[in-house]
Amino acid sequence: MKIVSLVPSYTEILFSLGLDRELIGVTEHCDFPLEAKNIEKIGTFANPDPDKIIDMTPELVCADPALHKKAIKQLRDKNVEVFSPWLHSVNDVLQSMEDLATLSCQQQAVLDVVKPLRERVGRVIEGASGKYRPRVFRVMNDVPTITPGPYAVQYDAIKLAGGTLMPMEDTAYVQVTREELIRFNPEILLFCGRRKSDPKRPRCKGCLSKNPMCQREVDEIITNQWSGVNAVRDDKVYPLSCDVLCRPGVRLIAGIEKLNKYFQGV
Repeated sequence: MKIVSLVPSYTEILFSLGLDRELIGVTEHCDFPLEAKNIEKIGTFANPDPDKIIDMTPELVCADPALHKKAIKQLRDKNVEVFSPWLHSVNDVLQSMEDLATLSCQQQAVLDVVKPLRERVGRVIEGASGKYRPRVFRVMNDVPTITPGPYAVQYDAIKLAGGTLMPMEDTAYVQVTREELIRFNPEILLFCGRRKSDPKRPRCKGCLSKNPMCQREVDEIITNQWSGVNAVRDDKVYPLSCDVLCRPGVRLIAGIEKLNKYFQGV
């Protein structure tokens, strides 16, 4: 089966399912595992090239239903099968893995790959049951302050790991005021930056931000406006790579396990 992936997390998933030999095209943002860099590129994550994809005659294209809405229509108009489920929870991610395995006739991968991942999530949930659930806030952007909402996989991952999240409207991402943040008073802050000792991440191709969150240190992001929250007072501010939380792929489970360790230490 010839497969094209327009989403870095799907590329990661396809490799984990043993379908890397079926991959004939990926985006320039598909950088994990390293072998993905050797596969022909069909554009960037945000701007794939539908005409090039169609010329490659794939049997399946993995896409994001929101970001790739226009490309999906173009592909389906040419009778190209597109796999693009909406993902709002960790279970949705695991189910998408099972569905991909079924579509590609890799049923054994459900037992070898997906089942152990479900078991790891189950152990985290069981371990967090009955324990104190600290108030957690994930910083996606600082000006304005943006955080994942209930329709984002990250929100569900933090809940499963044992965190308590700010009540908010049912959307994927929510803008939060300083007053709301102080009122919630998070005991743990998570952000997409780095520690001083960490090397600066390379800028993603196509990134338009003048000062990307993923390249910044804690002190650049957590400024005086955060001084009134417990997480800053108690030094519970943790940089967490987007690779293990923003990308809804296989490494998301390791991210949940890491979060659980942070939360248990409060």
